[in-house]
Amino acid sequence: MKDTRIEDLVKNIMQATSVKEVIDADGERMSVGSNRLHLSVTDDVDIIIETGMGPMYDVWIQNHTEGEGCTVALTEDLEKVASFILSVFNLCGK
Repeated sequence: MKDTRIEDLVKNIMQATSVKEVIDADGERMSVGSNRLHLSVTDDVDIIIETGMGPMYDVWIQNHTEGEGCTVALTEDLEKVASFILSVFNLCGK
């Protein structure tokens, strides 16, 4: 059976106008793999979501200016992951 968690997450976040506008304006801002989603929120801030063998989403945020990245959550909750992504987009001002 195919793992569709990342595809499901992308569908969920793309329903938000703020994210869709940013992604549509610059197609290089999002990279989707079978188990990884990479979003460039700004030139400095990236969000990385990965899935593994288990049911969890590994939610990362990375700051290129500082050169740091860290896991901010491990969760099974798609809605919380999508909500986090929308919050970061809104906070960073797209």
